[in-house]
Amino acid sequence: MTSHAGWGQKAPHACSPCRKKKKACDKNFPSCSSCVRFHRDCSYDSGPVLDVGSLESLNQRLTKLEDEMSEHRTICEEGRRVNPVNKSTFSSQQSQDATVYGSSTFPSTFFLDINVFRHRGMHISQLQMDVEVSILEEIGSRMEIQTIVGTYFFSVAPWISVISRKRIYEELFSDLVGLASDVAFLVLCMKLLADNVSSGQTPRTKLWTKTKNRFLSLLSSGFASIRLLQARILFCLYETGHAIYPEAYISIGHLGRLGQAIGLHDTAGIPQLALEPATWDEMEERRRVWWAVWILDRHMNIGNPSRSLALAEAGRREYLPVDDVLFERGEKTTSEPLFVSSSTNIVAAPLARLCQASHLLSLVLTHVNDTNSSAEVRLEEAKQLSRAILALSSFMSIEIGPHATRIFVPKAVCLSALFALYEHSAKVRQGAFALPTEFELYQLGASGLHSLVPLVAEYATHIQTILPYNLSQASPLVCNCLYRTAVWISSLAVEEMRPDYSRLLLTARDALQKLSVRWKLAEEYLKMLDCLEPIHSIGEAMSEARDG
Repeated sequence: MTSHAGWGQKAPHACSPCRKKKKACDKNFPSCSSCVRFHRDCSYDSGPVLDVGSLESLNQRLTKLEDEMSEHRTICEEGRRVNPVNKSTFSSQQSQDATVYGSSTFPSTFFLDINVFRHRGMHISQLQMDVEVSILEEIGSRMEIQTIVGTYFFSVAPWISVISRKRIYEELFSDLVGLASDVAFLVLCMKLLADNVSSGQTPRTKLWTKTKNRFLSLLSSGFASIRLLQARILFCLYETGHAIYPEAYISIGHLGRLGQAIGLHDTAGIPQLALEPATWDEMEERRRVWWAVWILDRHMNIGNPSRSLALAEAGRREYLPVDDVLFERGEKTTSEPLFVSSSTNIVAAPLARLCQASHLLSLVLTHVNDTNSSAEVRLEEAKQLSRAILALSSFMSIEIGPHATRIFVPKAVCLSALFALYEHSAKVRQGAFALPTEFELYQLGASGLHSLVPLVAEYATHIQTILPYNLSQASPLVCNCLYRTAVWISSLAVEEMRPDYSRLLLTARDALQKLSVRWKLAEEYLKMLDCLEPIHSIGEAMSEARDG
């Protein structure tokens, strides 16, 4: 190794291994952080020496760049002839953008006027950012990264698979020199989501704060990628699962905006922040990411359907995710469209079923907020929604079977949707002045709530049975239907209570108690149940359940 005793702690240039791999180097002497981390010999020489082959390669690249600049100049000149723009003003604006975003040269024109952005032939530069040393220290060594990623695919991917196992492992371990900044941030969010928050501990941990600050620094630099969006999804799942409000609500709304800017929705040729997908794997990964954002947006509004959704309803051109196992392996297959009458009767993977269930939940939320339609229209719509959700729920019960070893999340979303639909219908006007249609709508809601008891009882018992064995795979999305069940039973009058209702109340509360070990959301639901003052007290219900 060349002697650099007079340099202090920093070398004047990158070390040979980092320079060879074209990776960022912190220039620490005698060994940089990257070489230390991967147990590699670190050496600093006098700098790169170009041979004849390298000069010829550079000459070819220079010629190619000159050709691209010539083509770009022609496009810009054509754009100015079509839609003239003051050159000095635009240059001044670009300079201001660079000042606002620090090292970023993100053009504000992308958001201010997309036509100007197009006519000038502009594009979004794909930034390359260094990974903070503190992030590398947090995610640890190669073996620790393997453990973090493996934990994600074991515990989270089974119910919301948005990351290709094949692609992420290629990006993580094919290059031993260093990680891309967005991939390192994704691993950090995987670690955060797997973090268990013990009873009495705040979920706003140091790791949560560090992750949140890192995201803001990436975003303020104008950085955007699919990996960044995937990391944000996992971050939102952590906030939602641990009931971190109002941050969770704001984060999911921001996630929807970021997804649209990156270009996950149907843009019809509109310029996007991220590069267009080049392979089937990338296209499928994008579809799954968009669905995950859409699902979180719907789930966030279950407790208050009157809030506006961040994302529009799924269109008729939307396709469901393919089989989860094939996706993670990178094996190509065909996708089923969302709007097909027989789609609910076709065996589908968990994420595809979650998309279908969340779509029906979204239609219920829209129905609940409809104050303009007549009673006849609302009644017919409520009947159709009830039939569709019950059909999907029934098919899923057959699909997963009674001996399944995992909690089937789409089933919980269906039950939450039915509770929202029936509770809303049961609140319509009654009495002597009620219209016949309104009374029929009330009957649909009231009878529907009672009909849910055996469905929820079967599901809650299943959860209660398998939770001790796979608590790490439990999703926070299952908590709502258990909570709504307990609230409804607690509100019943004494004469309406039955032994099976009392048993279900006890089962629902017990399942939430078990889930609270993994998710603070379940603990918050239990606190709210304790604050209720039902006519038929919870204590009496539990007593009856045990006696029965």
